[in-house]
Amino acid sequence: MAKRAGESAQGDQMRVVSRQCSVVSKRIGCFILCVSLSARRLLDSVMSVIIIFIRAAIEAESNLRVLSVTASLAIHAAELRRRYYSKKNAFSYNDGLYLATGLAEHADLLITTDPHLLAVAELKTLRPSQYR
Repeated sequence: MAKRAGESAQGDQMRVVSRQCSVVSKRIGCFILCVSLSARRLLDSVMSVIIIFIRAAIEAESNLRVLSVTASLAIHAAELRRRYYSKKNAFSYNDGLYLATGLAEHADLLITTDPHLLAVAELKTLRPSQYR
């Protein structure tokens, strides 16, 4: 049994940090910590500031652009995943999105360390160590 917030715990019990915490038996091997609503709002605010900062840093570079994922781009990414995925090649949806974006933007080169992308035929790829 978990004690009230702020009280010490003994034995198999643990210190409960807030009333929003739920404890699952140690026999299951895990516990669930439910974050309070105010902490969630704070986290959302911090993430919003980080995203704004990253976007501003990218947009400050003349050679970089922020692109939205459109429906046609997502569909093309899924088609590329279907083409390249196999039990031996775990080509992910993200891999498909990177490749589809490069193709849609007529990129000359994709620089990556991802072995799944290094093996594609549609776009020239290089490892960062090979780029000069």
